[in-house]
Amino acid sequence: MQIFRLTILNLKRMLQNKSVIIMTLTLPTIVICIMTFFTQGQNSSNNNMYIDFVNNDKGTLSGSLIKNFKNSGDFNINILDIADAKAQVESGAVNLTIVIPNNFTEQLNKGMVPKVDILKLQQGNSNVVAENIIDSFIKDNLISNTAISTIKDMNFNSKVSLSSLKDTIIKDTSENKINVMSSVLSYNNTNSLSGLITIGFVISFLMFSSIFIVNELIGEKVNGTLKRALSTPNSNITIAASIVISFLIIGWLQDFLIIITTKFLFNAYWGKSYLALFLLFTAILLVVQGLGLLISRVIKSENNISVITMLIVNISCLLGGSYMPIQYFPDILKKFALFMPQSWAVTALTDLVLKNKGITDILPNIGILLLFAIVFFTAGAASLRKIAE
Repeated sequence: MQIFRLTILNLKRMLQNKSVIIMTLTLPTIVICIMTFFTQGQNSSNNNMYIDFVNNDKGTLSGSLIKNFKNSGDFNINILDIADAKAQVESGAVNLTIVIPNNFTEQLNKGMVPKVDILKLQQGNSNVVAENIIDSFIKDNLISNTAISTIKDMNFNSKVSLSSLKDTIIKDTSENKINVMSSVLSYNNTNSLSGLITIGFVISFLMFSSIFIVNELIGEKVNGTLKRALSTPNSNITIAASIVISFLIIGWLQDFLIIITTKFLFNAYWGKSYLALFLLFTAILLVVQGLGLLISRVIKSENNISVITMLIVNISCLLGGSYMPIQYFPDILKKFALFMPQSWAVTALTDLVLKNKGITDILPNIGILLLFAIVFFTAGAASLRKIAE
């Protein structure tokens, strides 16, 4: 009970500060809403097409077809089950979904044409590009199989003319018509969360909350609030827990305002699991608290708070892929990004919001974020009394 009483007292003191309301709660919500408004309907920060695949095939040729799409460099590919893939198309998160049948490889090997389904919304002709790639892939395989079969049937020898062989192959393959069916789905009135740029900025604003945390801790240090609290009968654990919970509640309020406002104003799609969002944001907030605690222990002067904290957060956000997708980084920076908590946070939030994944898919990312938090807390709070001194 004492923890909750101290938490309430901390929250009352924090919320009396207008800068907390403006910088931590109001400003991030306004900026994310503006970005969602101007970028709604865009799938990515580049011109690539977003395509989901539902691969029901038991053979290997379906993998080759998907590889053709990946190798073109014009598509962002994701493999989902049919329910998640439909949800992605209906929300406008992807351009289309390609459903590969379970007998795709078997039929191609027999010289038959498999039926491939494409799920899309009414507007746009993005299916045309995909249909052409599928058409070419199937024809290439049919021609190869027909050529082998024709050579065997004709007991190929030097007396058989190449033109005769060519005519036979063309005749056989022309009789097989490619069967790519496009199914139009209904738009479910939700909007994709503007792609990687907006997701990166959501993570950035959460990280910038560390400035507020540092200011609070340094303020308590200067005013003697923390020192007086430590002089009371309350244990260090009770005091520390109340501070952590207080900052978590402020962070949860920030996240709630961003999610509920973008959903209410723009019907933004935040994924299929709000529990997964809650766990991810909680892990990120713990990382932010640990970082803020570490910085507050290192900083000795109030004058350097904003400069040092903004420098640390900006550099880590830049290297962690919050400002620019990691896919554009040089190889050496891609490896370096693994040591930034932002990279794991951006990847997890992208999986939830743009790829419609669930809790189990992002558990490794949450685990790594918690490891970052433990390291920061350990380095920053070896003793609360050292911060209070």
